[in-house]
Amino acid sequence: MHHLRLHPRQGHETCNTCERRMGNLFYTCEQCNFHTDLYCAKYPSPGYINNSKSHGHNLTLLRYADWPKDFYCYAKCGKIGDGAPYKCDECDLTFHVDCADHPFKPNRSSEVQHPLEVNHTYHPLHPLKLFKGGQRPDYCDGTCRLCGTEIGDKLFYHCSSCNFTVDMRCVVNPPPRSLLNLKAHDHQLTLLPRLISFTCNACGLRGDRSPYVCIQCDFLVHQDCLGFPRLININRHDHRILRTSLLGLVNSVCGVCHKKVDWTCGGFSCQKCPDFVVHSKCATRNDVWNGEELEGVPEETEDITPYVRIDGNTIQHFSHKEHNLRFDEGGILTEENKWCSACTQPIYPKSFYGCMECDFVLHDKCANLLKKKRHVLHNERLSLVTSEVDDFDCNGCGRSSNGFRYQGEHMNLDVRCGSISEPFDHSGHPQHPLYFISRDGRGICNCCNKRTYKMLKCIEDKCVFVLDFKCATLLQVVKHRVEDHPLTLSYGEKEDHPLTLSYGEKAGKYWCDICEKETNPKTWFYTSKDHQATLHTECVLGDLTSFMPRSTIKYSAYSYELVINISMSRPRCIWCKSRCESSIILKMLNGTLNAYLCSYHCLASSPLGQRRPVYERSIEDRDCRRNERDPSKELFWQVPNRFKHPNVPRDGIGSACGQERIIVFTTNHLEKLDPALIRRGRMDMHIELSHCTFEAFKILAKNYLDLDTHPLFCEIESLLKETKIEPADVAENLMKKNREIDADGSLNDLIKSLERKKKIQKALVDDNKENHGNKIFNPFHMIF
Repeated sequence: MHHLRLHPRQGHETCNTCERRMGNLFYTCEQCNFHTDLYCAKYPSPGYINNSKSHGHNLTLLRYADWPKDFYCYAKCGKIGDGAPYKCDECDLTFHVDCADHPFKPNRSSEVQHPLEVNHTYHPLHPLKLFKGGQRPDYCDGTCRLCGTEIGDKLFYHCSSCNFTVDMRCVVNPPPRSLLNLKAHDHQLTLLPRLISFTCNACGLRGDRSPYVCIQCDFLVHQDCLGFPRLININRHDHRILRTSLLGLVNSVCGVCHKKVDWTCGGFSCQKCPDFVVHSKCATRNDVWNGEELEGVPEETEDITPYVRIDGNTIQHFSHKEHNLRFDEGGILTEENKWCSACTQPIYPKSFYGCMECDFVLHDKCANLLKKKRHVLHNERLSLVTSEVDDFDCNGCGRSSNGFRYQGEHMNLDVRCGSISEPFDHSGHPQHPLYFISRDGRGICNCCNKRTYKMLKCIEDKCVFVLDFKCATLLQVVKHRVEDHPLTLSYGEKEDHPLTLSYGEKAGKYWCDICEKETNPKTWFYTSKDHQATLHTECVLGDLTSFMPRSTIKYSAYSYELVINISMSRPRCIWCKSRCESSIILKMLNGTLNAYLCSYHCLASSPLGQRRPVYERSIEDRDCRRNERDPSKELFWQVPNRFKHPNVPRDGIGSACGQERIIVFTTNHLEKLDPALIRRGRMDMHIELSHCTFEAFKILAKNYLDLDTHPLFCEIESLLKETKIEPADVAENLMKKNREIDADGSLNDLIKSLERKKKIQKALVDDNKENHGNKIFNPFHMIF
């Protein structure tokens, strides 16, 4: 059960309980995307109806998780519903909430009793007979004559003499015969209930049945085109667009689907941009329009400029108001480069704005990003958010980032994807511009050869070029440690490509110099200055390229720093065990370990990304002089039995190599460690775990036995001064093993344990004196 929050209406939300459109305020569950209006929230429907008067059986209101995607209401309305239904488990029938008290009473065969014949207002010649969906005649096309809905396996009425079919919805609630005072037309419209081929004057699309007609104007319109709005905002244009019943003589294509517009029909156009027109159906799609009618709503002007210009080369940017930024036209290209705070990419070799007092830097293009803009991926206007506190997943390319982002309701776009607009020009396809096509199903990206739904597509005939958002925003020039010179993006091998000319037609396979795996030269890749290398784009960039270097992110219960991988020895990833190849890697900040993760994928896949404690086993938990370990059978994430402390890191050959040095935390029992673990270069520091003092014992006694004082406390205090024991061992003795043991028994057990440890420790001291004189034995004497 989740809490509901009061929320203002922003689009065309409907109540999930009664299916009515929301008012200005409604309650919502952010976790389940559940909405309910104020009335349903204040007067909720009963969860159970005993012996329904109209149905005769018990009805149960289904929980939100059990709601069917759509259901047929077996009440008088006969409509399809998609909200909260009542269900009769005995009859397997469903009802709208509002219809639960008004359905026809089903008979003993659990079927709703509809009349076998009805006289319909749109077919007065003959009565219509009741049919089941599975029993429709062969000559019947299976659709309603009035609304065109598929009958399927639902009940319907049919006239065999005239082949006239209507579904239950149009029997109970038929469309009105005539309409007046509509936005679609100035005159009265009359329904023509017959099969007729026509072109809708409102949307320009073909229809095959039952239009509304104005005989005076020769105007025909679909039934579902009567409610088009008059003035709206869409995500393909910055200005408002107005619907008109006749576009007039224009030679334009639709601004959404980019197909030819029939200027003799109605549509939407921009009053400020005469060439921008949109089909009526395209403009009112849910992914294009937010559902708000703006007729009568004054247009507000808002300053969306991202900065204030101080002088010719100096600005004050809204994301960095504390200092001014100065323009540098040439860009920089150094070993210790700077990164743009907006797109998180290196500055070179582009012009930029740099802070005059700190390290804050923005590309010239990023500094000019508008504070608010519309985008093809969302039907609301997005706001530019500059906070680097939280990382996010871009809904366009799928990359994780902590740079600037364009944000809306359930939408986050990094600035690279957020900057994409139509038409989109890309150097990988210079012949034609690309457009966002959202209703062409899945396409195959020409860059990565993967299927994608969100694609930028060439709309020219016989051109099938497609890019997904991730590939469309790949960097054209990058630097990587494998090459001294910058790498450039290559758009796949062609016959005259330098790779073909240098290797020859029979050169065989190409290999990535980073992962040393085969590359497909037909896909896009990065290449060196002399074109003698093919490097995978994912190997060059990694999945951390959209994070700001030297920043800190938090994932689950741990914090990580984004560090630049410039080490010659390359740290080893604690999850996949491979050397970190990417230019940017993750360093774990919790604790004192130099633990690294090579990618965001490893972070999310490893137990570090899960909400549970993570303990890493040591591969050196053995005698190194014996080859008895089978690595293939080892559990990687497991607390070794030999070590009590959980933070024992996996040790490798490179543990003594510069920054890869690992500090090992272990127990106080040095004599029980293998000699291989404490040799020079393997253990750098020994930190003893604290022992239990009398003050700590009193806290444990209060927690476990609820004792503040006891006669045995004096004896225990004396033993604790002479004996080293860990708090965990004390707590183990104080725990009641069974109901028969009282506080006195627990304290006596502790005393016995202390006396036993005292004897063992005294024997060890005597043995060391005998073998080494009065010196205290130190296993680390070879190290420290």
